[in-house]
Amino acid sequence: MAIALCQLRKSCNGFRWRLLRDSSLMTRLTYIEFDLEQILNGENFAEFGLFYRLFHRSRLPEGVDDADKCLLEYYHQEALQQGGRVRDRLRDGVEKALIQLGTGFLQHPSNDNLRQKLVAGTELTDIEYYRQLLRLIYRLLFLMVAEFRNLLIGDDVEKARIYREYYSIERLRELAERPHWRQEGFQDLWQGLRVRFLLFDENWRGKYLGLSPLNGDLFGSYTLPALDGCAIDNHDLLVAIRELSLYQDKGQLRRVNYAALDVE
Repeated sequence: MAIALCQLRKSCNGFRWRLLRDSSLMTRLTYIEFDLEQILNGENFAEFGLFYRLFHRSRLPEGVDDADKCLLEYYHQEALQQGGRVRDRLRDGVEKALIQLGTGFLQHPSNDNLRQKLVAGTELTDIEYYRQLLRLIYRLLFLMVAEFRNLLIGDDVEKARIYREYYSIERLRELAERPHWRQEGFQDLWQGLRVRFLLFDENWRGKYLGLSPLNGDLFGSYTLPALDGCAIDNHDLLVAIRELSLYQDKGQLRRVNYAALDVE
């Protein structure tokens, strides 16, 4: 989409500087915002440098005729291409996470009942097992997006801190991105993850943290019957989360920014 079809507008209320992209093809306002008050009060020179480089006059078009050739348009097109690469890598990550989780559950020595059900094929078929694994990954992706967009906790600072430090998926992402974890036979992370899921089920167990139940099959109490009573090694769970958290781009390992990722 070229800037020739839209307009760039700058707005500032004295505290926040916003660059808006206005186009008839868009269904919602698109903009980049800098909190100048926070940047200056916190002496955040890195963010100020980014702000200066982005809003410098040399980045803007001279007029309508050269709007599609300015640096801001180049940045926009590059961001679109990078978003496409992220979606492609995330698709690969979901596939790898499915394999890692499915294998991890089946290989754990405590899951004899799961293996017997899958071999018998009566109570649990391979298709149903796959669907439950996929639902588990959808839960993780949903919470990653919701947490990074601050959609779960309200304005209570203490409740937000408790959730972030003890219940958030971000905590598991940070563990998964560390290079020193290894297979040790523990499975406490999975048990903790199950407790996280219960905070959002229809019984409203998360009300003391200010969380609301998430209706539907995704977080229902009985939507993962084959997995709820099972165990999985911390190593296998962290490898799966790592596949959802990081991706390779031009030879570099990058973190998926779920706050900016499109809902698709």
